[in-house]
Amino acid sequence: MNNNEAIARLQAAADIAISTGCELAKMPAMDALAIADLLKKQEAVATDTNVPGKWISVKDRIPEKPGRYLCWFGKNTFAVGASIVSYIPDLHWFASLKSLERYENVTHWMPMPEPPKEEDECNTD
Repeated sequence: MNNNEAIARLQAAADIAISTGCELAKMPAMDALAIADLLKKQEAVATDTNVPGKWISVKDRIPEKPGRYLCWFGKNTFAVGASIVSYIPDLHWFASLKSLERYENVTHWMPMPEPPKEEDECNTD
């Protein structure tokens, strides 16, 4: 059973229990609804590709917008590990930031995190 099936079953069971009007059934029904809500939130986070810090396989999805992405290079490549590279949607490829040389061995990618907030250098406090 996947999360969506579990959510549907929990909501259906809760609806039935609440519709009976039995006070004893309401508490487990409310628990079931809370669990279903938690599962929905977890599912949303698991499928959100805009969450920095989450690797996304290029087999599952590629970026939709041009920009810089943190990419992972697989084994048997010149650069094993992570590097920041550009993605060019029109060409469907990851490329060097400087030369636009195509990188064919990117296995995973993730959005770049937001930059840190810098303190105002003029602040005299």
